[in-house]
Amino acid sequence: MDPDTSKKVNDLLSLMDDISTDVDTRSELENLLSRIRLLEETVSGLAGRMDSLEKTYLEKQRRILSAAKDLKSIFTDNR
Repeated sequence: MDPDTSKKVNDLLSLMDDISTDVDTRSELENLLSRIRLLEETVSGLAGRMDSLEKTYLEKQRRILSAAKDLKSIFTDNR
């Protein structure tokens, strides 16, 4: 092969290798983006559950404090 043709073949092979690398990189980025979106959805769901648990906790705490107050008033009224 003459030097000019050899250089063109090498350039073409190098270009093909770069394209392959770019495609692999793009595919990996798409996979990472997909995983990030899934994690965001999961975190959002967990945040919703935590909000619900916090509301339940505060409601139960309010009931306990109210019951404690009622019991305290019953015992102090009977004295």
